[in-house]
Amino acid sequence: MRVGLVGLLLLALAGCVTAPLSPEEQAAYWGEPGAPPTESELAGAAYLQNYYWVSLPDTNDYVMIYPRNAWDAEAQGRVQLNCIVQPGGKIACRARDDGQPRYDFERAATMISTRFRLTARGQDLDSIVGYRVDVGVQFRLY
Repeated sequence: MRVGLVGLLLLALAGCVTAPLSPEEQAAYWGEPGAPPTESELAGAAYLQNYYWVSLPDTNDYVMIYPRNAWDAEAQGRVQLNCIVQPGGKIACRARDDGQPRYDFERAATMISTRFRLTARGQDLDSIVGYRVDVGVQFRLY
C-alpha cells in the first residue's frame, strides 16, 4: 500500500490574542463532521493523482478549532488524516492516533477537514468521488 503525505498544513499562531473556542462552541460553529470512512473503504480506494486544493482552512479556522487544553498548555500536534473524496470535492476523513491522548488534536483535525476542497486536473468532480487522499494536519503555536 502506498503511504504518503499529500498535504501538510502549518499553523502559526504567534501574536494571536483570541483563545480557541470551547469544545461546545466548536461543535456549535463547525457541526460534527460526517461519518469517517471505514478501514476497508480506505484499503480498497485508489490514491488520487494530479489533484490540487481549491479551498483550505485559514489561520482563523485553526485558531477556532485548536483544542483549548492544548492551547493553554502550549502543546503542539500533528495528525495524519486518511480521507475519501466525496461529491463536490469534499473529503471524509479518519484520523490516526497522534500519541497525545490528553489533547484532542484528532477531533480538531477531523473537524477542520470539512474546510478542504479539491479537484483533479483533467477530471470532473464526479469522476474522483471514492478516491483516497492522505492529509497531514499540523497544529503549531509559533
